[in-house]
Amino acid sequence: VIGANRPEDEAAARMVLGRDHVRWMDQGPPKDALADWMVVALEVHEVRAFRSEHDGIAQALREARMQLFHGFIQSYSPPEGPPVGPPLPTTIEEIQPLREARSQFERAHIQAAVREWGSLKDASAALGISYTSLWRRLR
Repeated sequence: VIGANRPEDEAAARMVLGRDHVRWMDQGPPKDALADWMVVALEVHEVRAFRSEHDGIAQALREARMQLFHGFIQSYSPPEGPPVGPPLPTTIEEIQPLREARSQFERAHIQAAVREWGSLKDASAALGISYTSLWRRLR
């Protein structure tokens, strides 16, 4: 006889029949978990869309730069504003050996750091190289 009119037995019967003893692995409220998942899914979707758009624009820019470099584009007017990155060679004769191009880039980068920090010592610390290396690369 279930319960047998004893309070302990009735509580035990209610627990077994009511399934309060069953514990699910994921006990969080399902609506909160779904809302969190939807926020993450939306962010992933936005990042993927941005990445796809960025890849398309970057590919178009690479193609345009190569066409300009090889002379397929004759008339080009650059956009307004300061240039971004080192200037590109416009003819094949202007291409420097890699060693000279790297040295030129290093000098320009070091000079910008010296202008920013105000001294060779501070610039060398900011660039993570020794003072003598900085001085040698400026020559």
